[in-house]
Amino acid sequence: MSELKKQNLTSNFFDKSADKVAPELLGKIIHCANGDYLITVTEAYPANDSYSYIYRATHNVDGTKKSENKIDKNSKAYKILTDETRVGEFFLYGGMLHLACKANKTESENARIELDNVLIRGAVKVEDNTLIIDDNINMNFGEGRPTTLVDTLKIDDNNLSTLRIYDSSLSFESEKGKRIGLKYNDNANDKYKTDAKAYRFFINKIKI
Repeated sequence: MSELKKQNLTSNFFDKSADKVAPELLGKIIHCANGDYLITVTEAYPANDSYSYIYRATHNVDGTKKSENKIDKNSKAYKILTDETRVGEFFLYGGMLHLACKANKTESENARIELDNVLIRGAVKVEDNTLIIDDNINMNFGEGRPTTLVDTLKIDDNNLSTLRIYDSSLSFESEKGKRIGLKYNDNANDKYKTDAKAYRFFINKIKI
């Protein structure tokens, strides 16, 4: 099969919008506590997207902006996704693995920075330059719970800083589609009741 030799990514790889970083993460190798895995499924969450954590932290249910004194600035999502130094870092939220990317300036009264983020949903284990596809985690894992991914890779807050992303020369074909598992509100005025958008990216064929 194609060589899975690790190659370090350039430093500006993550300084792009989530919808750019998410598809570019496909086929990359993530080194974690449980070994090396090939990323197969990702989802993009731009800061201005109504499903992103930072959007929900700074907006009301109807899509209007919260006043500064109504924002919980001690929340985990706010602290991470308003810190420009976190660009390129992994973080856990809701038991899921995320990667912070592009920093966006806002028009708020304190002109804060808000970060995009990418959710990593699926991966395939790599051992001795070979992909190990089994029932626990596979190329179609994006249909399952992303919390299981974190458990399988044995990722926690104590080892997040040891995670590394590497490039590989693996050839594959990919597709994009709507993000899955998003909940909708029946209120017609609810800003969250929008198209789920084609922000899900996944490998559908690996060329061997």
